Amino acid sequence: MFASVRCAGLIGMQGFAAQVESDVQNGIPGFFLTGALSSETREAQYRVLNAIKNSGFQIKPKKITVNISPASNRKHGTLFDLPIAMAVLESLGELEQGACDELAFMGELGLDGSLKPVNGVLPLVSFFKKTGIKGVVLPEANITEAAVTEGVDIYGFSDLRKVC
Repeated sequence: MFASVRCAGLIGMQGFAAQVESDVQNGIPGFFLTGALSSETREAQYRVLNAIKNSGFQIKPKKITVNISPASNRKHGTLFDLPIAMAVLESLGELEQGACDELAFMGELGLDGSLKPVNGVLPLVSFFKKTGIKGVVLPEANITEAAVTEGVDIYGFSDLRKVC
């Protein structure tokens, strides 16, 4: 099943729109992550799979492919962990199809499923507002910084289970 989740990346202090796409199929089990990724972003595959499992969700042996577009922009940091997890959970059928459509996501995941703060929240939330996104889900430790931007609903959570 296919799922897509909105997020954003940074080039300097400017946000750019990004999309996490996840597709789960039968085949040789594996997790494949693509899309011009830095090393810390590529390592998300380990954090995300452990966070999903340790949050009580079932990961059946499937071929999971995740792409973060646009491939023309390099993705840096750990802020893509949460959108990757949400897209994977939706494509696994653990979340209702389209459950993430109205929101944007950012946040680093701990192996236990906890949400850890990320850098660049203020310019990212400002970017989301400019692009018409009404709600942003992020680590609760980033709420104060995110709340500086008016006109966007901010939803802060401590762990992946609570986000879902």
